[in-house]
Amino acid sequence: MKKILILLFSACCGIPCSLYAQSAHSVTLASMQDSLLIADAGQDTAFTNPNDLNAFFLGGNPTAFGGTPPYRYEWRPSTALSNDTLSNPQISNQTVGQQIYQLTVFDDRNCTAVDSVMITLLFISSVDKKEGASLKLYPNPASSRIVFETPFRDGTLRLKDSNGRVLEQTNVTEYRSTINIQHLPIGVYLIEYTGNGLSLTEKFIIQR
Repeated sequence: MKKILILLFSACCGIPCSLYAQSAHSVTLASMQDSLLIADAGQDTAFTNPNDLNAFFLGGNPTAFGGTPPYRYEWRPSTALSNDTLSNPQISNQTVGQQIYQLTVFDDRNCTAVDSVMITLLFISSVDKKEGASLKLYPNPASSRIVFETPFRDGTLRLKDSNGRVLEQTNVTEYRSTINIQHLPIGVYLIEYTGNGLSLTEKFIIQR
């Protein structure tokens, strides 16, 4: 009767199989893949007062996350900023109008993420006012609705865009009226009140 010798082989990557078997249960596998690098330049914002704008800081909270810290920041244009390499630089000088600031974030592996934010500085004033009469509106800037207080209970309110085109018109019978503006995009608008021989106009901002 012949004896058959069977040899068993195991591929243990050069590690003795007995040792591998004893320690395999304690091996923990970890992913070496980094999370996605994300930049946050902050929310689009409009200002009517330059002093408020100068106290404003760009960027999010945080301005960068994911990737491999530490981060480096680059803001453009840099001329209106206190320091274009900070995560949250302060706006030191911006003229009236809209300015888009672009943020580029670099992580420790030199990966990049880009985001931008639009900052608007507007000069708001009342026009066509008569002495002793006023049209009040609030909040300004507004996001979803705006309240108007008229000098008389009767009259007409016209909502216009910045070019003077009438978007909505409503007759008022009370001193206080509310208009829903959720459907309108961000920007500058005019509200005109006419009644009792008066024509009063105010500007307001929609921002979100």
